[in-house]
Amino acid sequence: MLTTLLEPRDGRVRIYGHDIARDAYPAKRRMGLVPEESNVYTELSAWDNLMFTAQLYRVPGSQRASRAQELLETFGLWEKRHVKAEDFSKGMRLRLSIAMAIIHKPALLFLDEPTPGLDTQSTRAIHGLIRRMNAEGATIFLTTHQIEEANQLCSRVAIINHGQIAAIDTPERLKAAFRQVQLIEVELEPDGAAHGQALSALAGITTVQNGR
Repeated sequence: MLTTLLEPRDGRVRIYGHDIARDAYPAKRRMGLVPEESNVYTELSAWDNLMFTAQLYRVPGSQRASRAQELLETFGLWEKRHVKAEDFSKGMRLRLSIAMAIIHKPALLFLDEPTPGLDTQSTRAIHGLIRRMNAEGATIFLTTHQIEEANQLCSRVAIINHGQIAAIDTPERLKAAFRQVQLIEVELEPDGAAHGQALSALAGITTVQNGR
């Protein structure tokens, strides 16, 4: 819904003062989106992909070439700028997709699972970009299943379970909360009462159930 791909069924969503259900285009012009599935045009070269995207986002013509070169150099794709994206590896396509999403210098960036399966170099480049953009004032939404990635990059983390937010806080506070409560399930045989009594004697064990 925040990326305007779905309309809210209830309530309102405002991005920089714009109601995305009624006035989506001004909000879209200030955001960038990197979907999990590549949105790169494989029949185009890396350079042409960036030029096309720059036109869509109304980047001034005088800035397009310099901005495209800067991004291609940042992501290690400058030497491949005239190669069609169909010949790119998964990591190269992802780096190009991110370059396309930020060529207009968005104030809001959405990244959906940007690093799984990538080589170390590509992952570091993407992490570095996220940190730089955030330091320069951009707001970034990162969807990831990698807890350590969220811990390293995010200032606020939401844990979602079956579509519902189960917890939301800073990484430090979430880790502190999880350390306080830990659940260990121990399955004992029907005649394991003695073992259950021994487990109960351990510090911090509050409940022991015998039997299957």
